Amino acid sequence: MARIRKAVEYAQRVLDLDCPLLSQRFLTDGREIFLRDSATHPHFTNLNRYGQVAWSQLEMVLREVDYEELRAVRWWPAGRDTRILIDPRLNFGRPVLADIGVRTETLVDRWVAGLTLSELGQEYSADPAFIEKAVRFENRSGAIAA
Repeated sequence: MARIRKAVEYAQRVLDLDCPLLSQRFLTDGREIFLRDSATHPHFTNLNRYGQVAWSQLEMVLREVDYEELRAVRWWPAGRDTRILIDPRLNFGRPVLADIGVRTETLVDRWVAGLTLSELGQEYSADPAFIEKAVRFENRSGAIAA
């Protein structure tokens, strides 16, 4: 939270943005907050590093946030291609596999209980490759031997 506060304070003070986190120009890599502004366009301003300019190709690795009416409503924490979604309106904001709406932790629990990725895919009518991505997402600490 201290890093987020620091980034918000910088954006408010230097970039004159009242609510920078509501901006559709905001992206994150999960650790730092970037904003595409006119002063550095097409590059990004790193709000956590007092306005350091970050190169435009960074956008390919930034995690995406979806907006509706200038409000952040959905976050794809591992990128859209994993299909893992965090949306406060679904499962109380817990990560879900977007195509089926099932919590990633539920898929991991079932996998640890002995179901194969293929069996889970059949049961949930989902691509086993996406179920594997959900398992890997939940296992980012390496707690489960894959």
